[in-house]
Parts: sequence; C-alpha cells; structure tokens
Amino acid sequence: MAGGRLFWVEVFLSLFFLLVYFSAYVVVPWYAWFRMPVLVFSAYVEVLAVPSVVISLVGRRYRGFLEECVGLPGCGRLIGYVERSLIYVILLVMFLEGEFSMVGVVGLLSIILAGKAIFRFSAGTDRKCADWYLFGTFTSITLGLVISMATLRPLGGV
Repeated sequence: MAGGRLFWVEVFLSLFFLLVYFSAYVVVPWYAWFRMPVLVFSAYVEVLAVPSVVISLVGRRYRGFLEECVGLPGCGRLIGYVERSLIYVILLVMFLEGEFSMVGVVGLLSIILAGKAIFRFSAGTDRKCADWYLFGTFTSITLGLVISMATLRPLGGV
C-alpha cells in the first residue's frame, strides 16, 4: 500500500512531470521539435503515476481489511502499469494516425475488462478482495483513459 518508497517516487514523478508537461505546453512553444516528445513522455508518466498514487491513498483506509488479499508482491501495481500503458499507447497511435473513434476506445476497454474479469472469476476470491480488485481496476482504467485523453487534447487530438 501507500507509504513505501515507490509511492513517494510516484508522487514526485507525477508532480514533476505535470510541471514539465505544462511548462513545455505553455512556456516553450517555440521548440516545436522538442515540444511533442516532451509532452508525450510527460503525459505517459502522468498516466502511470497518478492512478497508482490515488489507489494507494485509498488503500490506506482499508489496509486492515486487505491483509488477506495477498498475491505476488507489487504485481497489482505492475498490472496497472501495463493496462494504463496499453490504453495510452493505443490512444496515442489513434491520435497520430488520425483514426480516433469512441468505438475503438470502447473496444479496447472491453477487451481489457473482459480479460481481467475472466481471470478473476476463475481464480475465486472472497468479497473484500473482489471489491478491492474491482475498485483498483475501474480506477486504473478510468484515470488512465481520462488522463490520456486530457493530455492528448492540447496536442490537437481526441
């Protein structure tokens, strides 16, 4: 949960790259060749770090209830990174190719949710763990999608 070294690294990265994103967007518009990679990379770091921080902060409240929900250490965080990376990269490719559509976004999200739901229901778990799993999944996907779309919009997409 929250409080570990990785949590504070994510907090620092999210704040630092939020500053980098907005300074590259507002302050340095004349470096056109440098601006796009900085915006894309800083937005990617935001997509990875911010949802992890939010989920960790909420997890502090339920720490006592979640002690029996044990999996591989840190694996849930890594899975969140992968699903948010998938969302961001696919939205970025859709933006760069000029092929953005909500049908594509809904298809992407349905594949991610279906895959996670099939695995979770086949694993079987108690109610507290299932609730935490669903909260983490929906928070991760929702924040990943919102942050991705919000950071791509100033670049002329989405």
